[in-house]
Amino acid sequence: MAMDATTITIKLSELQRPLYDPYLGRGYRGNHRDLIISRERDGDIVTETVAWQRDPAGNFAHRREQSFSAAEMVQMAEAEGFVVTDDIPQGFILAM
Repeated sequence: MAMDATTITIKLSELQRPLYDPYLGRGYRGNHRDLIISRERDGDIVTETVAWQRDPAGNFAHRREQSFSAAEMVQMAEAEGFVVTDDIPQGFILAM
């Protein structure tokens, strides 16, 4: 694909950036003591885990997990005219 002045490059991690902090009830500004978002990648499948609201023992009271195909996310973005850099590594990482 030839790049021109109208080409927008985006990272896969930016496409999957969290938008909402369920503990604070506002826009996501990053992980903190009461909200942790992590990703685990195994091949093409990326599993994102969101855990929030710690109890007095330090355990999270709520947890949500979802998986997505990195290849499908890249294809959808490229269909909209984006050039996507796949920057989510294999293994476990914290979302930023």
